[in-house]
Amino acid sequence: MVAWSIQLSEFDITFESRGHVKAQAMADFLVEMTPETDKDDEGKWFLSVDGSSNHAGSGAGIILEGPAGAFIEQSLHFEFKASNNQAEYEALLAGMKLAKEVGVRKLTAKSDSKLVNGDYQAKYPQLAKYREQAASTASSFDKFTLLHVPREQNERADLLAKLASTQRRGQQKTVIHEKLDMPAIERLEILNIRNEKTTWMTPILDYLQRGTTSEDPEKALRIAKEATKYIVLGQQLYRKGLSFPLLRCLEEEDSSYVLKEVHEGACDTHIGGRALASKIARAGYYWPTLKKDCMDYVKKCDKCQRFAEGYRAPQENLHHTTLPNGFGIPAEIVSDNGTQFALKGTAEFCEGLKIKQVFTSVEHPQSNGQAEAANKVILWGLWKRLEEAKGRWAEELPQVLLSCHTTPHSTTNETPFRLTFGTEAMIPVKIGEPSPRTALFEPSRNEEELRANLDLIQEAREIAHIKEYAIKARAARRYNQKVIPRKFKTGDLVLKKVTMTANKNKLTPLWEGPFRVIDEIGQGAYKLESLEKKVLPRTWNAASLRMYYS
Repeated sequence: MVAWSIQLSEFDITFESRGHVKAQAMADFLVEMTPETDKDDEGKWFLSVDGSSNHAGSGAGIILEGPAGAFIEQSLHFEFKASNNQAEYEALLAGMKLAKEVGVRKLTAKSDSKLVNGDYQAKYPQLAKYREQAASTASSFDKFTLLHVPREQNERADLLAKLASTQRRGQQKTVIHEKLDMPAIERLEILNIRNEKTTWMTPILDYLQRGTTSEDPEKALRIAKEATKYIVLGQQLYRKGLSFPLLRCLEEEDSSYVLKEVHEGACDTHIGGRALASKIARAGYYWPTLKKDCMDYVKKCDKCQRFAEGYRAPQENLHHTTLPNGFGIPAEIVSDNGTQFALKGTAEFCEGLKIKQVFTSVEHPQSNGQAEAANKVILWGLWKRLEEAKGRWAEELPQVLLSCHTTPHSTTNETPFRLTFGTEAMIPVKIGEPSPRTALFEPSRNEEELRANLDLIQEAREIAHIKEYAIKARAARRYNQKVIPRKFKTGDLVLKKVTMTANKNKLTPLWEGPFRVIDEIGQGAYKLESLEKKVLPRTWNAASLRMYYS
């Protein structure tokens, strides 16, 4: 080392030792492998095209790739005969048209055809027209480059040219399948001319395309925040969605068509408002009042109103009605219009006991079902006692009635037998298993106590009545919490439930009409007439009616 230093000193050269091998290797690697940044590549899109022609037909495949992972695939089927070179040009022209619609300014096209790339000369006049049109279309881009690539690097475009691809559920790529009726050199460009008008999209489009916004600072800030949810592709506004990658924004006229087609088109079954809004969003459409418009459309749909289900919520507050008492003789009896209640003998029996007979209307929830409610406990007792021997119900009925009359009711905490006769009945168990009441029984003293109980029973009845009223009031409050008031005014158009008819089946509408309300009877009862001024023969309860919107 010293000898080398002496020989190099005359040339004014100094020796420096090499650094650590690992550090030097890292430095050399960074110098050699650091890519050069090209600002021209920013915003550049890449187009891969390929054409195919065979005995079965001809088509083209297009792949357009852009910044931020944008990826569009298009498969074209030609309805005309085309050679392989013609199919290559058709693919290039269709891909350039797609890029222009998306708004591409810098485009690099790739094709495996040497004729399209200019390596070979176009001998036929038809191919020369294709070359002129391709050059004219390329001049509309700020920067356009056409590259030749081997067929192995263009396999996907080649596959799309041969097969029609379809979009899979949940896939984030876009595959478009179209048909071309005539060659590109014979097609006339059709311009979509429409009058400019202000819509809900105008502020967002102005902000995204031209950077203009409102002079109001607060409104301008709101537009800027809202615009982050949208993107403009080929002069068309899209909303970034969750159910679908891009939702096309529609104006009022377009949204009306989409509503009608999705709700009552050839392949739809008049779905509900919320389902309709979800289906439209999944189909790829959006406007700000989508859900509200769907609800209103379904609400006014004639068929949806005629086949709608009945209301489940009560339409009137609970009305107080005195049920037949378990003791004494009732002042009135409420029953339906059955033959057994309308017989002359039944009427004479009630008249002899000064009992007023009341018959319910066709639909009257405040009174209908009282007899069924009173008999429910009796029927439960018979079912449990008879099991399979249902024909012996008449023999078992006295035992069941005795059990009901000697059981304390939850509403009064008293037995019906005591409230009627003033004394508890002697039930069979007290005979089989003697109790103090049977062991200390004295006939003379028992008669005196029975007469005394009859004098004191009125107080027990009053207390039972207060308890029963409190429980009814509590039940009425709970019932009224679920009430959704539904009243109709004179002149309103309504639908009524379809009554039993000979031709009624599962496909028959649930509602018929419309009818006009001509009188409000009260407590949810109405008189109706048809649109031809024919009055319906009976009253109708609000539970059987629904508003008709026109």
